[in-house]
Amino acid sequence: MRGIGFCLFLVPLMIWGVVIKSSPQGAEVRQGGILLGKTPLSLANLSGMVEISLAGHKPVTQFITEQKEVFVRMLPTNSLFTFLKQEKVGSMPKDLTFTPDGRYLLITFMGEQGIGYYDMQSQKLSFVRIPLYHRYVGYVEGVFSPDGTEFWFTQVDKKGKVFVLSLSNWSITHEIDVKGSMPKVGEFSPDGRWYYVTCWDSATVTVIDRSQYRIQRIIQTSGYQPRGLGFSPDGQYLYVLFYGSGEIVKYDLQNKDRVVKVIKTGGSNGRFRYHPKRKWAYINNLRRSRFYMLDLTTDTLSPEYPCGTHPSNLKLSPDYRYMIITCRGKDNPKGPDYRSPEDGTVELYDIREEVPRLLEVVQGGNQPIGIAISPDGTLIAISNFMDGTVDFYRLHLEFL
Repeated sequence: MRGIGFCLFLVPLMIWGVVIKSSPQGAEVRQGGILLGKTPLSLANLSGMVEISLAGHKPVTQFITEQKEVFVRMLPTNSLFTFLKQEKVGSMPKDLTFTPDGRYLLITFMGEQGIGYYDMQSQKLSFVRIPLYHRYVGYVEGVFSPDGTEFWFTQVDKKGKVFVLSLSNWSITHEIDVKGSMPKVGEFSPDGRWYYVTCWDSATVTVIDRSQYRIQRIIQTSGYQPRGLGFSPDGQYLYVLFYGSGEIVKYDLQNKDRVVKVIKTGGSNGRFRYHPKRKWAYINNLRRSRFYMLDLTTDTLSPEYPCGTHPSNLKLSPDYRYMIITCRGKDNPKGPDYRSPEDGTVELYDIREEVPRLLEVVQGGNQPIGIAISPDGTLIAISNFMDGTVDFYRLHLEFL
């Protein structure tokens, strides 16, 4: 009788590993009350809820599925922030904006061929891809149309465009050639009829008819590297902030775009964030590591207020109680397009009084730039440009 042969098949076990990191390091990681170790910690086949704690800091809970890495920021127990999580989102996330209903977080990327939208309920990231015939990525930032149905965003390129995203089906409905070089920042006029966008290299401002998606005119400026822009409350005047030439220029839109005021500031002006209750705008100056307010009734500047190194962005809360500033930190000796030698910071200011009051400074990632504030003011999202991540926080307004 011939023997019966047996074949042995080896079935590989499904093993995955996760690395848990924290800042500061040395935080204890527990699951079900059992100490697993201290950060940085590598574990295999870990799933479920874990608690990460460090003396003098708020504990952080994280749900582990099959992530390869989990990172948490340990904040002091008296912090106004609670760290929720960090998400890896893609290459060079630049700007962040919550949809008007707070359901989604829109993310523009300098290093991706499109933009992303993160579902705050399912916690999933999806992409809207731009057709590959656009040779350059570089999607900078965007704003919602006044009725909240569209998201208009810019592509910084020699032949850059403005793209219009429909929120009803997450599709690109229009591509608009701005007839300028390196479009940067776009804003809608107070009446919602016009979209104005600065063009960095051509030193122009393109005015687009929102209903027709066509250029209405182009304003030729006399400054260098226009960046942020904004309007007087009645919409008659346009303010353009110049990064390269360090000035604020006021244009009369009802009188052939005539220059009516030039305010020399030096440094590099960035964003124009309007405060309607006070009728002034908050402006960051990156090279001077300062910010100030522009009174739109008198066109005068407030005193300068020092902040962290290279403030790259600032945004006001929906109720104008507070302001967030992201400071990207020192430049790499090779230039600002390389990782910074140190991580940046996120600053929280109380702006209920005329003089802003610094409340807290939180450590950010490498070059924190984008800021999103939820409609109710309680959720904060910060993009870390060089890390390709977004940090999520809860802000405790009851203590503000």
